[in-house]
Amino acid sequence: MGQPASRVQIPPSPPGKWGDPCGCLIYWLKLGFERESRGVSPHPKGQIPPSPPVNNRIMTISKAVYHASRNLNVEEFQPRSASIRDPNEGAVVFATPSKALATMFMANTSDSWVTCGLQNRVPYIVISDRHRFEAGDHGGAIYTLPGDTFVADPSKGMGEMEVTSKSAVKPIAKQVYKSALAAMLEHGVQVYFVDKPTYKAINSSQDDGLSILQTLESENQRLGINIMSFVPGSRTWPA
Repeated sequence: MGQPASRVQIPPSPPGKWGDPCGCLIYWLKLGFERESRGVSPHPKGQIPPSPPVNNRIMTISKAVYHASRNLNVEEFQPRSASIRDPNEGAVVFATPSKALATMFMANTSDSWVTCGLQNRVPYIVISDRHRFEAGDHGGAIYTLPGDTFVADPSKGMGEMEVTSKSAVKPIAKQVYKSALAAMLEHGVQVYFVDKPTYKAINSSQDDGLSILQTLESENQRLGINIMSFVPGSRTWPA
């Protein structure tokens, strides 16, 4: 994904769509800020974790976290200081505890024609230009990173869904995908290809597009793959 269209700073996220479409996490997961030993240029079935605690304490992360990249040869992720969520944060590596969320950040997109988020904790992505998406979808990798140096700040970005480390991090595993679309479908992301008027209506809606999404056929429904419901209490994640 290229850089977000026009926004520079992301406010704390409301329920539903993240700050700017796909959130600041998308910006960092896609840029990668990776160190590659071989000089290769960069080209999310997990489960959404519990909601953030009520207090605003920094939470340490003990389990693995994930970082998506179109670069298949990353040996170490280096902290970088340029941040769009907090200019005073300092150099960090960004990641997410949800492999499903990471898959949405693999393809080369921008928020001028792609938006994504959560509806009742179900991840979704809306794409207004199918041809453009497919032309730029060359797959990539989801890197598993040790979580021992990562922390989540409930007061910043996406809270528990956006974690950071101030240390360089070496991947402990890598899963390669030939297609970002296939990766998203495999991990239960609800994918919607829509026309531009529908995309504009979703972005300007008062319910973060929920009422519109519920009338559309997702790519998951069309293909019969990991169909999830946005209705609370329904099956909302693959096992």
